[in-house]
Amino acid sequence: MSLSKLIFCFAARFFIFGCIFISLFVFKSPLKALESVALLACSFLFEGYFILSKRNLPEHAAAFECAFIAFLVLAGILGSVFSLFEKIETFDIFTHSVSGILCAEFVLLVLSSFSKKKKINFSGTALFAFSFLFTAALASLWELWEFFAFSLIKYSSAGSFSKLLAQFGFNVAPVLKSITPSAALAIEGDRYDTFSDIFCALFFCAVYSVPRIISRRKKLT
Repeated sequence: MSLSKLIFCFAARFFIFGCIFISLFVFKSPLKALESVALLACSFLFEGYFILSKRNLPEHAAAFECAFIAFLVLAGILGSVFSLFEKIETFDIFTHSVSGILCAEFVLLVLSSFSKKKKINFSGTALFAFSFLFTAALASLWELWEFFAFSLIKYSSAGSFSKLLAQFGFNVAPVLKSITPSAALAIEGDRYDTFSDIFCALFFCAVYSVPRIISRRKKLT
């Protein structure tokens, strides 16, 4: 890894580490502090791979590591810890769009490395399919986590379990009659929010992966 990338990774991790104390003493939120700890641990995933596999990361993988850590800061620290998701309406869409690009690049890096080791030449269609399906799976899993983790918190003041069931379509009419119009609107909005999040991730995965695959195929010919 180049010196500039090392400096960036160190600075980003130092900032995340500092956010643990900011969360505890400024925001007074142990939950945000715990989230910062988790983000700091995630920033060392590539080093963990190196320790377990005892293999150096190639230069292009090092560049991806920097992009991954930057995304942790963008979505995890700025978005969640500093609450930009609530303050900026389009911030959630932006981060999901970036996640689609990162997912596509990750799959292309992994398959490229696998192709060189096993001497398997993946077709452009196969590369696109792997990228698209991986992004769809990861985006869906994240939305499931987000749904269950935050729905009970969001509606805890007005029968959270009923609101959770309402989003699955169980007893929707009785539940919606028993809550305020703003809470009912929030339930409906969450459905469209999930759709837009996954759509943005898939759309930008496709927009990014197609020219990358074409460029890669040209280099091989």
